[in-house]
Amino acid sequence: MYQFQKSRKLILAVVLTACFILAFQFVTYEHVSYIQKTVKDIHQKAVNLAQGSSKKIWEYYDLSEVPVDRVSPNDSMILLNIEKEVMNFPAEFLMKRGNKGGDCGKMPPIYEIKFINTHWQQFIHSNGTFSLLNAYYDNRAALDAPLVRIAMTVNRVKPRHNITCQLWFKDVPNPVFSQVFEYRYLWRDYWGYNDEKMQQPYIAGCAIPKKYWDKAPEAVSLVEHPCDTAINVLKVHNNRPADGVKKNFGVCVKQLDFLYNDMSVILVEWLEVLFSMGVEKVHLYNVTAHYNMVKVLRYYEEQGKVEFRPITLPGAQPNIPSLYHQYFFNNLGRQLFFEDMLFNDCFYRNMYNFKWLAVIDIDELIMPIKNLTTWNDILQSVEQSPDIEGYGFRNLFYFDDNKYFNVTHEDVAPYLHFTNLVHRAANHSDEGYSTKSWFNTERVVSIHNHYAIDCVKSKDWCNWHEVSTDVARMQHYCINKKHHDYCTNYENNTVVDPNIWKYKEEVTKSTMKTMEDLNFIHKN
Repeated sequence: MYQFQKSRKLILAVVLTACFILAFQFVTYEHVSYIQKTVKDIHQKAVNLAQGSSKKIWEYYDLSEVPVDRVSPNDSMILLNIEKEVMNFPAEFLMKRGNKGGDCGKMPPIYEIKFINTHWQQFIHSNGTFSLLNAYYDNRAALDAPLVRIAMTVNRVKPRHNITCQLWFKDVPNPVFSQVFEYRYLWRDYWGYNDEKMQQPYIAGCAIPKKYWDKAPEAVSLVEHPCDTAINVLKVHNNRPADGVKKNFGVCVKQLDFLYNDMSVILVEWLEVLFSMGVEKVHLYNVTAHYNMVKVLRYYEEQGKVEFRPITLPGAQPNIPSLYHQYFFNNLGRQLFFEDMLFNDCFYRNMYNFKWLAVIDIDELIMPIKNLTTWNDILQSVEQSPDIEGYGFRNLFYFDDNKYFNVTHEDVAPYLHFTNLVHRAANHSDEGYSTKSWFNTERVVSIHNHYAIDCVKSKDWCNWHEVSTDVARMQHYCINKKHHDYCTNYENNTVVDPNIWKYKEEVTKSTMKTMEDLNFIHKN
């Protein structure tokens, strides 16, 4: 009987080994080494079992990598991790400083800072409630004096609040007091939505006293009276390149709202076209991006080509992903205010790193024409002056060749969306309509989706130069006809213009590599 059982076990060992060898024939080469090891282990265990081995089951494994007795992070490590997740939190500065200060204006304890929806801090004034996103040190050469700017929303139109800025410097024991001297509205009154039920967007300015012009503050708090203990402490962003040299072109993109639509392949191609034209970094915000889009952006983030930040809505607005989309779909004004806040945040966090920052969507490409291929080519072909504060590009609609015209292109990879669309409107949109821009980071103060609102030497006016359509244009792709009703005004008068094909070979290769790296496609 014992011999019969032993034979059964040996037969079982052989069968198990054969099954794994058979399964091995149907897997990709990526799993070869793993399955070879697995087959060997299973076979050995079966043989040992058949031979009546007394070896305990855990003795078949290498336990050196088992995460036992892992040490929990200390408070300092936790706070530093928070600073990585919440960009307005000056964790490192607060840890070094502690709860110090005199009787007038003491630094608030870390755990009494009022966070709202994770990425905002709160300031409660007797005449309104402010949501604070970020603070920025601004000492650009065109300014008369350095200052701290604060991106904020408030449920007031044209606020005139008396607010004290408590400026916190590295080697100064007590706060330095200053007043908010201006509120730059990130909107135009005549555009509408002047409703105090809405979170109105502003960039506020805090003057830095002359005695401290040689220092950059580490943090700032807003209070109603100088000696109040604040409930907010914002990190003052002062991001500069290590070598002090600005790159040429960066791109700012509004919040990604693609909870259900997977636009990941379109996103890859869009980014690769931008990089082909000389864009050096793209900055995006995530509210409800599809997980595949997040995967794409993390991939490029690891390469230093993308910055991808989580963001939430300020105040009492909904941040439930499935509700967020419907909320903005039915509240255009609130959506536009939120977008403008993000555009300006992107501008100020990156104004020392780039000479020019553009604001475009992921269905738009500012593109040179004819024999020009890069954004730098465009810059060399336009009127240049240190007084020019921005360049605008006329809108030109492109349509879905397959959907509208039943046309496909055999020499273009089917997964390339933009490269496959070569039917465009015969005429550009009217001047000023849907224009997209490059912003001069030395001279612009506040920006909108389409052009600058305020500049250093002028308020409500900027020295703007529209680029000739013989040099470049803003190619606007009607990815979803229903999404953009204006596409219907142009689709009946079209021409074929494969301007984008000058990047076809390069973008085909780079897009394919990215998708292969992300396991979106596999070689046959």
